[in-house]
Amino acid sequence: MSTPADWYPDPLGQFEFRYWDGAVWTEYVSTAGLQQASPLIPPPAPVAASITTEVAIQPVAAVEVAVHDKQPGMLARLRDDRKAKLQGRDDFESLAMRAASGDAEASAALPAAVEDARQLWSTNKLNAKAWEVMTSAVRHVIADDVMTADEEDHLHRLGNVLGTPVTAIASNNFALFEEVVIAGINDGRLPELESPPIMVKNGETAFGSFGVALMKEVAVREFRGGSSSVSVPLGGGVRYRVGGVRGRSVVVGTEMVAQDTGVLVVTSTRSVFVGQKKTLEFRNDKLIGLEQYRDGLRLNVSNRQTASLFTMPAGQSPSIAAALISVSSSRS
Repeated sequence: MSTPADWYPDPLGQFEFRYWDGAVWTEYVSTAGLQQASPLIPPPAPVAASITTEVAIQPVAAVEVAVHDKQPGMLARLRDDRKAKLQGRDDFESLAMRAASGDAEASAALPAAVEDARQLWSTNKLNAKAWEVMTSAVRHVIADDVMTADEEDHLHRLGNVLGTPVTAIASNNFALFEEVVIAGINDGRLPELESPPIMVKNGETAFGSFGVALMKEVAVREFRGGSSSVSVPLGGGVRYRVGGVRGRSVVVGTEMVAQDTGVLVVTSTRSVFVGQKKTLEFRNDKLIGLEQYRDGLRLNVSNRQTASLFTMPAGQSPSIAAALISVSSSRS
């Protein structure tokens, strides 16, 4: 039988141990736990020839005790620790992803796994990994564009364990936050605004408030024309010009400018713009046009000839506003 790979007494006697790889002696040696490299010159006979016949005929258990009593060196311990940490990370990710997809057993085991994971990653890396898992969970839930109350509860429980609360999704990934809110709206569960900036009517519920600017299209003009004059010589190379300028202002295009700023409040019966200069109301039963843009909305009602265009700054969501207006209008 071939002698298994392991640390054995150095056949040259120069060091305490030398590593046998199962076929030949290697250059790796160890003394008092300190490992280094020392090539064999010349290489000694195979390890089988270096082990006495008494050792070879010892009971297997005795040989195992003689071999495995040796403590691994520092490099071996570091290698083993690294392998164990990598395996621990893989196990955590697998468990967390199962919990993200709704596995009840994995969800129950996740709190303890999160505590163990604090020894596997730095705080920043663990937080990043937690958000990866949370994002995966959200994508799983809203794959059909609808988020039920049970699915939302699942996300809240998962977020509380991972330290990635659902309320923090907006600051971590605003586009994902918009999808989550709209998925809840698609399920028919509209949010309620506790302190709306307008007085609501009896039976009316405010769903959301958005900072907006009311835009107005204005003409861009430029002056076009010429001049007619007479040049009179005064002597010494000096001339005096008299006459006038003739021209006119011409419209060369249009541009959108903000004519007012304020909030757009969406309720169960209407949308109301409350600005610094004016107030506009868009009743659901009069709404005939709703257009959503990347940074704003255009609303048109039957009792007003000109559509109203609103733009929104970063941090406001035209998508959520449009979803609220669309659902509330369909219920009116």
